[in-house]
Amino acid sequence: MKKYIFLILMLLIPVMVSAAPCNFESITVAGTATTFTMDVTNMHWGYCSATTAQMRYVIHRGGTPTATYGQIVEAGQAIELKNGLAIANFKIIRTGATSGVIDCTLCE
Repeated sequence: MKKYIFLILMLLIPVMVSAAPCNFESITVAGTATTFTMDVTNMHWGYCSATTAQMRYVIHRGGTPTATYGQIVEAGQAIELKNGLAIANFKIIRTGATSGVIDCTLCE
């Protein structure tokens, strides 16, 4: 019995330990809507944290945020991008005169 449990654990450990490859990007967000510069084709999950300034973002196809349109993210808040479509459509812009910075980790 112990041998079977050991064998099952040995087969499962590589699956439990392996993590999807991730990339990191820090975006300076100015007065023009911007998006990721890295290739996001195979990315399926993302986590972004706003480090400075208030910004607005959209994740819907064809949408472009403005200083008064889009979801607000404040400095210190985070955004979770839950699928590849949200990542592909992500655009962000600052709301005021000060550029913002948002740090994002995107994973396959």
